[in-house]
Amino acid sequence: MATNRTSETPGVAPDVLTVYRDAFLRSLSAENKSPRTRQSYGEAVNLMAAFLRTHALPAAPELITREHLTAWINDMLATWKSATAANRYRGASRFFAYLVEAGELKESPMARMKPPKTEEMEVPIIRDVDLQRLLKSCEGKDFRDRRDFALVLAFLDTGLRVNEMASLKLQPDFDTDSWVDVDDGVFWVVGKGRRQRRVPLGNKARKALDHYLFVRTRHAYASEKSFWIGERGRIGPSGLYQIIERRCELAGIPRIHPHQFRHTFAHKLQAANINDSDLMYLAGWKSREMLNRYGASAAAERAIDAHRRPSPADRL
Repeated sequence: MATNRTSETPGVAPDVLTVYRDAFLRSLSAENKSPRTRQSYGEAVNLMAAFLRTHALPAAPELITREHLTAWINDMLATWKSATAANRYRGASRFFAYLVEAGELKESPMARMKPPKTEEMEVPIIRDVDLQRLLKSCEGKDFRDRRDFALVLAFLDTGLRVNEMASLKLQPDFDTDSWVDVDDGVFWVVGKGRRQRRVPLGNKARKALDHYLFVRTRHAYASEKSFWIGERGRIGPSGLYQIIERRCELAGIPRIHPHQFRHTFAHKLQAANINDSDLMYLAGWKSREMLNRYGASAAAERAIDAHRRPSPADRL
């Protein structure tokens, strides 16, 4: 990304922000941050630089002020969702903190800024009737049916993130691989922060995985290391989105976003009174904030069901 010289930025090399950004991303790699985090933070720096360039504002970090960054954040809030603006804010804040740590700045221009307030969007859980219709659309014995049936049950039973599901392998090559232990009915998952956890599967999901493996052994890409395969070999995150979208169309139900399975997973386990620490482990959360955020889905439904069991009036 080129940064033009201006009268406000004397002596600044054309690609100064690019140099700083690349060094910042290398530092994130050294901190073992996930590829998605590095990508998100890098995009934040790119967007900030583009805004400064478009509005003829200084591009040298020592000349970027709180007012410049406030204008950038306000511009994003006028265009994108508040959660997106907040995510970009975090990336830029971490970037300037890195420059302070590296001795390039005495103080971050974001030191006394506050992140944009975000509206909590309650993600709807998937209704049981829709889950049943979705699974019914996968009934069959051909490769696609058995694969998709297993995939839906795996999403529901484990609450894996889409990237985590797509990264599963038949067997691990390294300790940092995510893989499927069919014998024990466990997914070994390497999630955010490169933290590994074991997520168990129920009997129905294990049976579905076995049936998928039966037809997988006869597939043209049976030697592919990735667990989920299709007509072109490995299926990535976008391919998983497409599978769920196609099955929703066949089932005649509203489109389901794969991340809804994660919220539904958390809801059903909380409704079954799972211990909070156990749910945090299975979902790969370090913060109770995430537990509360996901717990917001169908919280009223759980509260009503909980009241019906020990209804105060009924116990008189």
